[in-house]
Amino acid sequence: MKKSSLLLLMFVPMIGFGQTAKEYFNQGNDCLDKGDHEEAIYYYTKAIKIDPDFADAYRARAWEYESLQMYKESIEDFTKGIIIIGPDNRFLWEWYQNRGIAYSSFGKTEEAIADYTKSIKLYPNESAYANRANQYCFLGKCTEAIADYTRCIILEPKNPYWYWYRSQEKAHEDLSYCSDVKKAWELKGDSEIIFLEEWYYIHCN
Repeated sequence: MKKSSLLLLMFVPMIGFGQTAKEYFNQGNDCLDKGDHEEAIYYYTKAIKIDPDFADAYRARAWEYESLQMYKESIEDFTKGIIIIGPDNRFLWEWYQNRGIAYSSFGKTEEAIADYTKSIKLYPNESAYANRANQYCFLGKCTEAIADYTRCIILEPKNPYWYWYRSQEKAHEDLSYCSDVKKAWELKGDSEIIFLEEWYYIHCN
């Protein structure tokens, strides 16, 4: 009788060690703060196993996969999250943009452009336009890239980088670009934009 009671007492505390999906998720975040990406993935995976619809865990794990250059796995997690949150989620545009970045890193240019376009349709933002412009550059579609950098300027007119990037695409197309170079120079402040000084003084003065 005493032996049975002792076994019961030893068993009861062990039940309390079961962790929730949220607790595993938080542990993953702690690992992320320490720069331990693989350990973070381990805990996010634990959270997902307990709660397969835990969208934030998929997103966090996707970012960690991307940091380890595991782009295929990253894309899969972003895709799963997009399905989970559904078409009416107000942050859906961020998910498409994040998956677009993963596609870009994976060398899937057309897929990246498609996702950036979806993001823009849901919420026009300079980051998505700039990312899409960058992909257009890879395809040699300078006209489309110029159009997207112009939209970036409309949304964020005091950012010198948009003028600089647009000037480079204009140069590829043999278009007048010095006004953009000069505007980038005027706005640059403490920003260190590679080659801007050379272009400003040599090509546009």
